[in-house]
Amino acid sequence: MNKNLLFEYLVFRLDEWKKKIEKRNEKVPAFTKLRLQKILFLVCAWNVENTNRKLLNIFDQFYALPYGPVEIDIYDAMKNNKIFQHINFNGNECIYSKIESSVFTSVSSRYRKWIDEAVDNFIKNDRKYLTMPVFDLVELTHKWSVWQIAMQYAKLCGHNREKMTSLEIIESKKCYD
Repeated sequence: MNKNLLFEYLVFRLDEWKKKIEKRNEKVPAFTKLRLQKILFLVCAWNVENTNRKLLNIFDQFYALPYGPVEIDIYDAMKNNKIFQHINFNGNECIYSKIESSVFTSVSSRYRKWIDEAVDNFIKNDRKYLTMPVFDLVELTHKWSVWQIAMQYAKLCGHNREKMTSLEIIESKKCYD
């Protein structure tokens, strides 16, 4: 599975959500690396269990960093900025022109469905992930016990990051708002 292309599919779905919000004349800030990483974590951790890890089987390299959970492979791809097919990063901002759903036909329908279910649930429950200040989103992810425990351990070891396993994420105390 092409993890980067699946991430781009998430950006595509977030852009659809953004357009719905903008139709209501609400301002939506740019998709920054930080905002996208926090939303990626929330999407991957949504509605998972040990017997059905869903997106955590693909996005399986989450680390606790000072500003919240980060999927390190996507983080590195964002820094490299030459790996994605349909998006780019100008500094911290995600840049893309019109993305069509047809470019994602090679992505498994099962994986697309898992992203769709999470994003649709966030829309239905009026989550403000696209419009809230990005540091409110950071604070939201800081409420997850998996991040708290991993960061405490990292600090004890004199590090600024620590791996969070899929099982730890699944078993974590969760917070979506």
